[in-house]
Amino acid sequence: MTNKRGRNFVFEPPQDLNDILLLAKITGEELSPLLTNHKRMYRRFESLEQGRRFYDPNHKLRRVLGPIGIWLNKYPLSEHVDGWRKGRSHLHTAGAHTNKMQVSKVDIKAFFPSIHSLRVQSLFKDRLNCGDEASAILTKLTTADSHLPQGFPTSPVIANLTLKSLDAKLSKYSQSHATAVRRYGDDITASSNVDIPNLAEDICGLVRRSGFTVNAEKLAEGGTRYADQEQEVCGIVVNDGLRISDTKYKAYLDELEEPMPSVLEISAVGYQALRRRREGILAYVRSVNPVQASLLLRAALDV
Repeated sequence: MTNKRGRNFVFEPPQDLNDILLLAKITGEELSPLLTNHKRMYRRFESLEQGRRFYDPNHKLRRVLGPIGIWLNKYPLSEHVDGWRKGRSHLHTAGAHTNKMQVSKVDIKAFFPSIHSLRVQSLFKDRLNCGDEASAILTKLTTADSHLPQGFPTSPVIANLTLKSLDAKLSKYSQSHATAVRRYGDDITASSNVDIPNLAEDICGLVRRSGFTVNAEKLAEGGTRYADQEQEVCGIVVNDGLRISDTKYKAYLDELEEPMPSVLEISAVGYQALRRRREGILAYVRSVNPVQASLLLRAALDV
């Protein structure tokens, strides 16, 4: 990232307070309260459905985190990484594992909370070669409750950079075992056209050696699936190309077959929200499997 004075912070990482001010494009007076009253610059909220805590930074903190995120996104990532990356999506992850004999999935437990502020500071100082003062300020701005907060705009890219050593291990394993390996956020998927009995456990070992914990519950639910079982990656069935699972397709079909209420029955805002919801379903299914999307659209038009 090159700022208005021509400084490229990728080649010349920020070293001190003045560099942070240049990077974030703010004054010292604007930065000071973000550091001294950091806990007042975001709100926490729990998602009971997902069992996770999210953090929502206010506009002042977001204004500073924006340029920091742009700078961090300039650093290269492994080709095996699809999540939180421009030009990549869950479709790239799923597409890498189609028509395989064996598909194994491993999930990192409590991913964001497990990336402690000390790990974040080490990333800035030891990996990105930022100065001590700059590293401390950047860590203060980008963490909350002593860890990487889910919901901060900088957290995805910091998470990806933090996992660079794990990604290197996954890449090496992929090459030596003739397997396809992809990471989408905290989800790691490996697949092969030959039977590798310990594939899931091998990936678990790489995760543990990188300082993270495996989600044993998810591993037990469906760690490894073979060709005669339904293989699902990022919510997409990959046994024979890409398609929506029968269960999810039926749920979408039931929703689209429900008659649209009139504007008189619900508010105009509610009507538009319902319409966008249905358009979103069709767009998503079309991105995965156009044939299934056409069938859904036909069913919706027949109502």
